[in-house]
Amino acid sequence: LQKRYDIAKRILEKYSSMVQNGILHSTLSFESPAIDTSLWLIYAIYKYYIYTKDDETVKKLYPVILNIIESYVKGNDYVSLEDHLLRAKKPRLTWMDAKTGDVIFNPRVGLPVEVNALWFNALSVANFFAKELKMKTLPYLENMIPLVREEFKERFVDGNRILDTSNPDDYSLRPNFILAFSLPFPVMEKFSNFSDPVDSKLLTDFGLRSLSPDDPNYVGKYQGDQYHRDMAYHNGSVWPWLMGPYITAYVRDGKDKGELIGKLKNLLSLKKIPEIFDGDYPHEPRGCIMQAWSYGELIRAYYEDLYDARNKH
Repeated sequence: LQKRYDIAKRILEKYSSMVQNGILHSTLSFESPAIDTSLWLIYAIYKYYIYTKDDETVKKLYPVILNIIESYVKGNDYVSLEDHLLRAKKPRLTWMDAKTGDVIFNPRVGLPVEVNALWFNALSVANFFAKELKMKTLPYLENMIPLVREEFKERFVDGNRILDTSNPDDYSLRPNFILAFSLPFPVMEKFSNFSDPVDSKLLTDFGLRSLSPDDPNYVGKYQGDQYHRDMAYHNGSVWPWLMGPYITAYVRDGKDKGELIGKLKNLLSLKKIPEIFDGDYPHEPRGCIMQAWSYGELIRAYYEDLYDARNKH
């Protein structure tokens, strides 16, 4: 662990200053609005505090957290509350945002599952800081948390399946729902009750497919012109960063850590971990040849979830 906390602090302060009406764009050009990025910022502030206990910095950033929550509750151009869950009002507002020309390959309008897992986490983080640092909170915040949990299960869980989006309902098998089990404040428990399709259809030696090969929209190779590459980007391409949430969800559920370390061997043996791999065997590396989020989530999951087991297996 490098403990470069001062760099982390400056990054969090910079991005917090860029939040506008609750929205933090996914690029510095302010041309890519997203409804998950602000919620990831709240996640990052929480993780920074857990590692540093830097209450002075968190107290400065806490109003930004409340601003994001208030903006989402009131609604803005991109997001609104549906009961107590978050609704994407426009297409292409989540991390699955590939587009070529006028074609949007994954619109995901409605209630995206990982956005609402992040929403539950964000509310819980704000409530945690209010109590931990004795900060003033929003009057409705604590009461919202159990309502979001209850409505999440009502909207997304159907037997042993979890929807990718609700209203309109999308039963596509994608890895997004894993965040419901892996975030610091998980809205769901017992990943093993829902993990069989993930293990059989999404899991590869290099990460998780973004869509099941059984799906008619599955594209197994990221190749060709931009249109065909973007078509595959979130419709089958393997993403290494998703191994992070996968490992965390499984470790919480009591899965053998040695087995999980084994699943990382191929990734960790690479000199360079890329952005994506082909969904089809032999999973050729594609995209950016060295991707920060690929490294970041693998390092986080290894350090937080597997580090104590590294010499036992």
